[in-house]
Amino acid sequence: MADSAWTIVSRLISGLVLYTAVGWLLSVWIGHQAVLMAIGAGFGLLLSYYLIFKSLRRDEEPLDAQAIHVQRVKRHYR
Repeated sequence: MADSAWTIVSRLISGLVLYTAVGWLLSVWIGHQAVLMAIGAGFGLLLSYYLIFKSLRRDEEPLDAQAIHVQRVKRHYR
């Protein structure tokens, strides 16, 4: 959870850049450059938000006793 800010920023930027580039490649192949780049950017941001909220929800789920023990052991042997 300590690195969640960096994870959020990196997912937003990478999703935006990656899917804008995919939109640009499709626009070069098909045409309509501005429209496909905007669609790619929007899709990249939506997918990034989905992945961010999914990971944050997973981090906040309550753990059972076995999972808590495993986390403590992992922290101890770092």
